[in-house]
Amino acid sequence: MVNFFFGPAKLARSTKWSDSTSVHRQNLNFVSSEGQTTPGYNIGYQYYLCQIVCAAVLLWSCLISTAQAKSLFDFFGDGADQIDDYGTAFDPPSVLPVIELTNELGESFALGQLRGYSTILFFGFTHCPHVCPTTLAVLRAVRKNLPADEAKKLQIWLITVDPMRDSPERLKEYLSKFGPSFHGARAELGVLVPLFKSLGVGYSFLADESGGNYQVEHTTAIYLLDEDAKLVRIYSAPFNEQRLTHSLAQQLK
Repeated sequence: MVNFFFGPAKLARSTKWSDSTSVHRQNLNFVSSEGQTTPGYNIGYQYYLCQIVCAAVLLWSCLISTAQAKSLFDFFGDGADQIDDYGTAFDPPSVLPVIELTNELGESFALGQLRGYSTILFFGFTHCPHVCPTTLAVLRAVRKNLPADEAKKLQIWLITVDPMRDSPERLKEYLSKFGPSFHGARAELGVLVPLFKSLGVGYSFLADESGGNYQVEHTTAIYLLDEDAKLVRIYSAPFNEQRLTHSLAQQLK
């Protein structure tokens, strides 16, 4: 009877070198109390098996990493075969209300005049300390990264939620820092209410302790209009510049 417990059993070890390899192999045999030897495990074979398993695991990890890298490349690459799933799409496109505004040149302006271009609407104000300049800078970079033919089709409009301070002259000066494709418009807040409601735009005024100044909290989304001046997509902040560029490139084709 063979004793498989390591304590009482006697352990016999034999060592030899292979003629064809320099790997040291050790054969461990169990010896019963009657002196009979039972073949045990070959440590050399276990070593080889361990190497094979480790190599297989490493290869599998590399294949997975390669597949993930390819997915990322496809995602951030030209994306010709990708479905545009960035932002919220409107199908059919939504018709916006007819309202009269004044542009940065002091001229009368209506949203219907946006026909013939794809347009991004953004609601903000020129005294905005962080969100507005950051968003406009992202839009400037996105437009710069678009193919030239698509970039020509896109114009960007800031509609102010602070018409008390944002005159046409102020809008023109402020938007000139971002490029000639950036435009501004203003109207009394009461006039803008139908547009706010149709797009889900909110705002609130926050006065400082002295009462001499105030800030405006407002919706930070951007709204894409098609060449018929209809709403086709909304993008919510924070914006992924690469995904936004890809989405707009798809929409502007």
